[in-house]
Amino acid sequence: MSALRRWSSNRTAMGTVGVGILFAFGASASYASEGFVASQVIRHYAPGLVLAAHSSTFGMGYLLALWGRQFRHRQPINRAGLFWVVLTGLGLAAGTSSLYSALGEAPLSVVAPIVGAVPLVSYIFVLLLLRGQERITPRVLLGASLVVAGVIMISIYNA
Repeated sequence: MSALRRWSSNRTAMGTVGVGILFAFGASASYASEGFVASQVIRHYAPGLVLAAHSSTFGMGYLLALWGRQFRHRQPINRAGLFWVVLTGLGLAAGTSSLYSALGEAPLSVVAPIVGAVPLVSYIFVLLLLRGQERITPRVLLGASLVVAGVIMISIYNA
């Protein structure tokens, strides 16, 4: 039995939330190591925008590889979906360029906490775009306040 089949059969046993949590930890480790590696590359080998260009190019190649099946089977591409994919790609390219430029100007210990506020900013966008579908609860307000306070304190004390 292949590893993928074992994972697929265990997925129902773990539940989708458990799998989601495992992927979230993997993403966290990936982003943490990416910031460190990027800061080293920027400090010693290449400017931030060059690294951002390579990152965006790799992302486009990955996306084309995923969409290759549709091209091969001549399935029509959903135009609305393509619009959102392109908009997301532009946003990610701008964010990556900004991150790598920031790493070229300030140490990782200052940049990382500020970038760590991304979920808070994302949540604000969700509230604006999905009005009426998401509720702001006291727990959410407390969590958001703690994130902002933590980012401010870490940034000030590491500067």
